[in-house]
Amino acid sequence: MPYKITWWFMEQVADQVGRCRIAFEQEESEAAEGAGGPRRQRIPEAERMGPW
Repeated sequence: MPYKITWWFMEQVADQVGRCRIAFEQEESEAAEGAGGPRRQRIPEAERMGPW
């Protein structure tokens, strides 16, 4: 596999991990504040990422 493709893929993975980490921290802070209700997905980009 060419290096540039691997580099691009790893950047995409790192970006997704960052978005997941931010969403998780937001949900934790809302739970600590007592914001009840159903859990909602905080990452709208995940819907646009593709079929995988």
